[in-house]
Amino acid sequence: RLSSKPRHCLALRRAMFLTAYNSQSYYENSGPADVSPAKRLSGTSARMGWATTYVAECAGVVAASTGLVLPSAIGYDAATGAPSCDARRCCSHVEFPQLRRGLAAFAPATVISNAPGERVVAHVPEVYVAAYHMSHCCYQTLQSWASCPDPLGVLSLRLFWLLVGGTDSVMKVLASTLYMLRLALDTEPMASLLGSGWPIFLLASKLGAPPLQAPHEARKERARQREDSGPDGRLHRALWGYMAVRTDSNVPEEAQNVKDEIARIAAELSTALRPVADLAVAAVGRVAFDHGASGGCPAEALLQEELTVASDVLAGVLSSEEGSPLSLLFHPLPVLRLLDGLSLRGSAIIEHGVRLCLPTWRIADMDTSKAAWVQAFGRSGCHEDFAELVASRNSTCVLDIGAQFGTCVAVLAKRFPQVQVRAMEWRSADMALLRRTSAVNSLGNLQARAMRLTRSLAGCAQERGPCSTVAVEYPFGCEGLAAHRILLWLSEVNGGLSEILEGAADLFEGRLIDAVGIATVAADVPLARRLLGPSFTFEERVSAAPSSVQGSGGPVVVLIATLQRAERG
Repeated sequence: RLSSKPRHCLALRRAMFLTAYNSQSYYENSGPADVSPAKRLSGTSARMGWATTYVAECAGVVAASTGLVLPSAIGYDAATGAPSCDARRCCSHVEFPQLRRGLAAFAPATVISNAPGERVVAHVPEVYVAAYHMSHCCYQTLQSWASCPDPLGVLSLRLFWLLVGGTDSVMKVLASTLYMLRLALDTEPMASLLGSGWPIFLLASKLGAPPLQAPHEARKERARQREDSGPDGRLHRALWGYMAVRTDSNVPEEAQNVKDEIARIAAELSTALRPVADLAVAAVGRVAFDHGASGGCPAEALLQEELTVASDVLAGVLSSEEGSPLSLLFHPLPVLRLLDGLSLRGSAIIEHGVRLCLPTWRIADMDTSKAAWVQAFGRSGCHEDFAELVASRNSTCVLDIGAQFGTCVAVLAKRFPQVQVRAMEWRSADMALLRRTSAVNSLGNLQARAMRLTRSLAGCAQERGPCSTVAVEYPFGCEGLAAHRILLWLSEVNGGLSEILEGAADLFEGRLIDAVGIATVAADVPLARRLLGPSFTFEERVSAAPSSVQGSGGPVVVLIATLQRAERG
């Protein structure tokens, strides 16, 4: 009965279920509160970061239970790792803020792009190890869970484990995790659920699949909506069609289409679906912004009416006849994905105080992964070589090809106000975000253009949007600069590196480009050297960051080409 009551009774609800399930905590928290978790883990932690220490001392039981081979490069030594759960070391001494950043950064790759658990191990092994311990060793009673430092964090890590832990391991913790989910949804205010930074709704949205089974009423209602030719069926098709979009340049347009469709059918929707339609309008409205505008970043903060709508939808689902987490996981409409959309912030403060406007949508592409990483860590993640090249080559005009939504060029323009910075990216939605970033930060030296670059203008015949070559676009709006020194930067251009460089061949041969920086996989370096030609001297630097080009995950090589000064055209 509590699930249908107002949500301001948080303290009372917690007290009630703590009393009802009164039991001893799984472990006794030892160690003084003013000592950091890393120092409490082991005596060697003073020389190691918390994540490295945690993996080294707590990964043994994970490897033994799952059969996963943990590489020694992440700090785990199979010979010394603990072979069983150690609650004192691996439960009580956990850095939840660090785990939150890691999970928030890489959860979209697991949920949206279906990346395997091994990719998570490579990037944030501490999240994988902690997810196992939170599921099997830590906070195993409701009392210990509710009184732990971060209940939503424990729940999120358990939800993550359900996605990556393997069937045998998952089945042991499935029921208890779903029960925790129900309690959290019942007791936590919507503002806490959406603003916690933990990707709760995103992770839960992936769970509506075997071995779980949809409730009978949910299956029946989904079949009805799927076959319905009226307003309910139109809402069903509009929302699931929006969730199926795979190209981010189409997302804002599709979001506007959803808003328009709901406006046409709202008055005729069944009573049960009207709150979901309101939730959809709130979620997609954060995406369907005006591309031509140059105002602030979209979705800067949650509005009270958005919180109210989300709370009403959640309460309605959980108070239904078969109200349970399964009713939410298998809802006929993508309620969880819509709630996740409300949790996305439209901006982040990164290096040099730049407020970066971010995409407020999630699809299976590099933008979604990049935005999640930037939001989680508050950094651009750009190669340091980019800014170093601008300074060391005294560049006066910089062109970033494949700039995405401007994580690198925005910081560069703020750091070097005397340099003219140009960004080209074929996705119009990304360039719309970058123009807003430029306006918010008063970056008068930054210009952004949506443009697909090919090897020749003949290759533009089949393109629907703006299309050109690097040579045709020269000198990139830097005509007014006397003796300008131009730097081209290409970072992990997915699939089009050779076309772009071939389209700049005349500039390379005419010695009109002073320096080129290319961050890519090692296999692309010989081709890039050949296309740049003999007028340049070359240097190769290996970056510590793994590549995301075509999902390779391999090391990144930064190829730096500098024009031989005696031959400047």
